[in-house]
Amino acid sequence: MCARSQSALADRILEAHPGLSPVKMQWDTFESGNPNFVIRDHELIRRAHVIFIADATTPRHVIEQWAVLCALQHYGAYSLTVFMPYFPGTLDRVDVPGRIVWGKTVARLFSEIPPLHGTGPARIVIYDIHAEQEVFFFTDQVANDFQSVLPYLLGQIRKTWTFTCIAFPDAGAKKRFADLEPGLHRIVCEKHRTGTERIIHIVEGDPRGKHVLLIDDLVMSGGTLIESAKAMISAGALSVRAVVAHPVLPGTAIERFTPDGPIEHLYVSDSIPITSIDGSVIEVISLAPLIAQEIRDTFTY
Repeated sequence: MCARSQSALADRILEAHPGLSPVKMQWDTFESGNPNFVIRDHELIRRAHVIFIADATTPRHVIEQWAVLCALQHYGAYSLTVFMPYFPGTLDRVDVPGRIVWGKTVARLFSEIPPLHGTGPARIVIYDIHAEQEVFFFTDQVANDFQSVLPYLLGQIRKTWTFTCIAFPDAGAKKRFADLEPGLHRIVCEKHRTGTERIIHIVEGDPRGKHVLLIDDLVMSGGTLIESAKAMISAGALSVRAVVAHPVLPGTAIERFTPDGPIEHLYVSDSIPITSIDGSVIEVISLAPLIAQEIRDTFTY
């Protein structure tokens, strides 16, 4: 099963794991605007291990999926594993009085999924959560499994391109991914703001004569990655590419990653559906083989 917006990723997972049985959903609305959702193949759910590919990028998607997930106990699901490739947690604290932390709301909703008849709490697999404190947004009513897709993405990149050092656009990225590629030279950048201007400095390492791979968990406007790449090139890097787990890329952000820009190639996963990358240097690496293998490792029946 999957969110209406995750059908493409779900289809890729089915190709990677032909043993799975797809469950069809009807995501309609009545004239009043209220939801008219139907699990068409509900008989497949009874006594089954249910896999659900979620999409938490918009409030509408969250509420729709929560309604379906809460109904699975009623239809007799034996167990439930929810893959939430991207958790919307870029705003993770109250930085101004009155701020609503949406990520905490999402976590509360998914924490209320009823326990299943066979195995109890639903398991929620989340990739590359943005801030460590967000793991505590969830309650003990669900079993959380926080993982990273970056080792998988790096392995896929190495099949076509050889990077000779890795770089982090800020200290936060270094902290999150410090254990990656331990044998390679490391570069760390630091961001300063002067009014509306963003200034990036290299504070650790030397990119001179190297093919640099910038690493971060997500990309929003792309400004930090682009300015970091410019700093690398100015310091003598032979080439700069970047990889991120989550391509948020709101508005026209995709248009910043063009062939004449400082980033030669931007690798992203399909944790968030992207409508079009035409004319950009973005390459989407599907998580389907990774998720399919996780399913095999979990369910060995």
